[in-house]
Amino acid sequence: MLTFKEKYDEFQKQELVLIGISKYSVLLHQKFAAKDELPFILLADRDLLSIKAFDVLQEKKLYDKTGMGVVRTTYILDEQGNIIKIFAKAKPDTNAAKVLGFLQSLFKKVLI
Repeated sequence: MLTFKEKYDEFQKQELVLIGISKYSVLLHQKFAAKDELPFILLADRDLLSIKAFDVLQEKKLYDKTGMGVVRTTYILDEQGNIIKIFAKAKPDTNAAKVLGFLQSLFKKVLI
């Protein structure tokens, strides 16, 4: 399966903007983006404002321990900032293809 990095050109052809947001610091994002040669925007949400607004800070269970963590989720927003689709519990290796497929089907409906 292909990641957002590998599908990035296809998103750009559709004039779509990709933004990743996490609770990690700007420095960690810079290192991550450089190491993985990520072509899209990464935002640091240290105050958890976006993370809480998008309701992705949730209880998670890992190795029989429960705690609060960020659940990987993809939101598709229109040009006015309205949410038009949510991909909950997104998996890095399959999410990009699902998102691109949804957007391509949406564009076909708009063009018809």
